Amino acid sequence: MNKYDCDLNLEDRNSISVLVKRVKENSTVLEFGPANGRMTKYMKEQLDCKVYAVEIDEKAAKDASQYTEKIIVDSIENYTWGKEFESIKFDYIIFADVLEHLYYPEKVLNSVKEFLKGDGSILISIPNIAHNSILINLVKNEFNYSPTGLLDDTHIRFFTKKTFDDLIAKTGYFRTYETAIFLNPENTEFRNSYTDLPEEFSEYLKRLSWGESYQYVYEIKKYHMPLVSDFSIEYKTYTKNFIQLFIDQNKGISEESSIKLPVNQPSEIQEFTFDISNYENITNLRLDPLNDSCVIEIEKLSIIKLDGSEVNVLPKISANDCTHHDKNYFFEYHDPQIYFEDLSSQELKGTISLMANIRYLHISNDALQACVNEIAIDRNFMINQLTQELESQRQELESQRQELESQHQEIERKEQEKNQQIQLMQKHIKDLELHTKNLLALAEYMRLKNRLKRLLPSEIRNKIKMFIIKYKRSHYLMKKIYSYVKVNGLLFTIKQLYNSRMYKSKAVVFHTNDASIKDISIVHDKVSIVIPTHNGLRDLTKLIPQLINQQGFHDIEIIIVDSSSEDGTKEFIKNFSDIKFITIEQKNFSHSYARNLGFDTCSGKVVLFMVQDALPTSNFWLHSFVHIFKKTKLVALSCSQIPNAEADLYTCYGLKQFNDFLDISESKTKITEKYIDNPTYARKLAQLDNVSCLVDANVFKQYKFRGKYAEDLDLGLRLIKDKHRIGMTSEVSVLHSHLRPAYYYMKRAMVETEVVKDMFEKNTEKINLDDQLSDILVTSFVLAFFLNEIKNINSPISFNKFKVSMSNSLDNLLGREYLKDEYSHVHEVLYKYDANIMNVIDVLFKNNIELKKGDLFYSMHHINSEAINFIENKYTLIDEKIISEYILFMLNTYGTWSGVRFGTNKKEYLEKFPFLNGLFEKLGKGV
Repeated sequence: MNKYDCDLNLEDRNSISVLVKRVKENSTVLEFGPANGRMTKYMKEQLDCKVYAVEIDEKAAKDASQYTEKIIVDSIENYTWGKEFESIKFDYIIFADVLEHLYYPEKVLNSVKEFLKGDGSILISIPNIAHNSILINLVKNEFNYSPTGLLDDTHIRFFTKKTFDDLIAKTGYFRTYETAIFLNPENTEFRNSYTDLPEEFSEYLKRLSWGESYQYVYEIKKYHMPLVSDFSIEYKTYTKNFIQLFIDQNKGISEESSIKLPVNQPSEIQEFTFDISNYENITNLRLDPLNDSCVIEIEKLSIIKLDGSEVNVLPKISANDCTHHDKNYFFEYHDPQIYFEDLSSQELKGTISLMANIRYLHISNDALQACVNEIAIDRNFMINQLTQELESQRQELESQRQELESQHQEIERKEQEKNQQIQLMQKHIKDLELHTKNLLALAEYMRLKNRLKRLLPSEIRNKIKMFIIKYKRSHYLMKKIYSYVKVNGLLFTIKQLYNSRMYKSKAVVFHTNDASIKDISIVHDKVSIVIPTHNGLRDLTKLIPQLINQQGFHDIEIIIVDSSSEDGTKEFIKNFSDIKFITIEQKNFSHSYARNLGFDTCSGKVVLFMVQDALPTSNFWLHSFVHIFKKTKLVALSCSQIPNAEADLYTCYGLKQFNDFLDISESKTKITEKYIDNPTYARKLAQLDNVSCLVDANVFKQYKFRGKYAEDLDLGLRLIKDKHRIGMTSEVSVLHSHLRPAYYYMKRAMVETEVVKDMFEKNTEKINLDDQLSDILVTSFVLAFFLNEIKNINSPISFNKFKVSMSNSLDNLLGREYLKDEYSHVHEVLYKYDANIMNVIDVLFKNNIELKKGDLFYSMHHINSEAINFIENKYTLIDEKIISEYILFMLNTYGTWSGVRFGTNKKEYLEKFPFLNGLFEKLGKGV
């Protein structure tokens, strides 16, 4: 017979009964280690489930097979079951006291993830190695295995609650339910007791929250849901509690002269009657309400006399409590005591019994917590009283200070008036002296002036004056223009000046609304919102409620276009009956296709395109956005982005640069009214952003999105070429930013540069491709050495010291030469930060690209200056976190600028360097 064979008991609370009650009827279940099939049989016959199983014991598997659809006889860690069940998705996967028998439970949990349905659950029970029965034996120098139980002789891995919680998090799962099976040491297989230890240590063990948790039971999922922690006090098995009355017969307090009565679990008021009629010459009493820490409410405490009369003694008691209020007493120590010191022996004469009506509000650990809370409340009450007194004194002192200040100001005012009178008198004297000098020089001046009037006509004199004024004003501007012409040529300079003038005077206008006003007296018509999604459950749980709560609309229509998400997105959206949900295959996704498909189901005249990870800034965000859109009579309008709380330095810097480029750093709306045939200005004019973009449905229907990438910029370009008005506003904003690795920025920069170059038909100057690849490679060397020096900085450090240190280090590194023998160091440093970036550099190095410095190499100084200047406006002290973000700033900028170079000359690169085909193919995917 298998040692794990036993009957299924659902009446008692045990790990199996808790697990099986979490399984729903008609489910598909994968059970690991079913033994003889006690739980398997219940799930099949009572819950009508389809059960598949894996069991290592051949005889036990044969017993369990009659209740399964299929059972695999093998070790779980041989993974033969994976091929057998590869076509099945399970509602539940069960590990009932199984994972502790495995060598690599983490690997097993990872491997079953693909077999679990999107909303499926893994049910686990696991023994607690930190149970007090084991700790008691360890103190006694004992650690003995047994056939079953906590120290089962086949256990390989041991877990506490914290270490198993860490294992769950490490494997990417989320706890949704957790509870424990509680046992006192006396009731375990060890049969030991707290009395085996010194009292102080045993009391410490009793207070451990995990000390009597024999097993933990979990339900975990692949996506985040609110955690239900069910460690109710009702589940705990209590040691016998009692109340004890000590009777002092002028001999002191002793156990011999005492009466014990049992105390039930905390519930309603319990009545206790102590018969003391056989005790003579009673001089004092002491009542211990419990043999443990407790919080109690005393409803009644009285003595009964021989004549039947009842005397209330509650007002005459004191206690060793930490605090009490009215009838509630808080005992933080394990030996609570109530004294009757104000009750004289004469009053006790003729007493035959003591009656006590007590409600036990908290006991043991719960009582300790309640005491802590109550002490905190008392402390806070005292603090508030002292604070009020101090505030009153402060106000009185402030009043006195203000009165003294007023007197001081009056004295200063009078002194200032006197000083002003003295200064006026001194000025008057100086004016008289100057006037005298002027009178003396006037005659000579008049003679010279008359002579000039005779020699120069007034018209010539005026022209000379105007020339001098204009020369002074334009001198600086002329110097700038001369430098620009010298570098770029006269014809190019004239064209740029013309485009700049056209952009500022005719192509755009700036408009300002009061978008902050939350006036929704004007209720807008229906607006439709289209959101493409893929595995965005975490973001959608925040975004959807905020969109539903937007104020000031007759109706808000939401359309989700989902690319086959596997994180429970579809199940979440089912909670909102009004939301339209469209599913497409992930392989068919493109930014244009998904948005156009959503648009085709819209019924609103105004359509908002959003992304799943953008968030409105208030419940009036959409109302303000649409208000600007309608008031300015545009056909398309996007709003600016502001970084969320998790954004790093590079993300914040990038958004600021983008807003500066589009001229929307200040709160305003930029409206494009004319197209300029110049790549730089055309992009500024045509920029729309599908992070949040409003369109007129009737106009958009004629254009729609096209292309796989930069579909929003392409739409803007086509609209303004056809003389439609579009805009970009910073009067309203969305929260939107990402924490991306440097490799992502390289990929995005390459793809974006290639698409934008083709879109604007921009001709680039011919460059030496060998030199550019050499430049990218050698820049990785200086970057690696620089990052290594940054890492060695002792933080925290003042900003000024940090700035000087970084500038000096980079200057030294830019001034030295680099050898290919140093590549192993470059690889070691950069691989730790971004392995994918390092793989790109590997391709260049292994194909014998030379180390030759170029514009990217020397621009590292500019990159460092940009990072330092951006940090300077925000921090005076540089800590480890800022240093980490500074490192990412340098690395991400290197990735971006390298990607721009790849994208600008991609076609030429592929023609000349065939080994770049595979690299560019990887860079072009997943953006």
